[in-house]
Amino acid sequence: MLKKCKKLGLPQKITVRFVRVRLSTGEIEVLVTSLLDEKQYTAQMFKELYNLRWGVECFYGVLKERLKLENLSGKTVHAV
Repeated sequence: MLKKCKKLGLPQKITVRFVRVRLSTGEIEVLVTSLLDEKQYTAQMFKELYNLRWGVECFYGVLKERLKLENLSGKTVHAV
């Protein structure tokens, strides 16, 4: 895998930040981001974005289930 990353010009290491947010249900979610500045990108901002994105993620889940997308594969633009 390392050789493939080098061939594609990808970094060998990346730095990420783990953001812990408590949902309204009391559940804890841990999000991972490359936005490292904690002052500019607060945990509260991630919580709000996660909330906005959740409906979209659920919709993708419904589509995948109805279309059985897990059973499809392809490597070309046309396959996608």
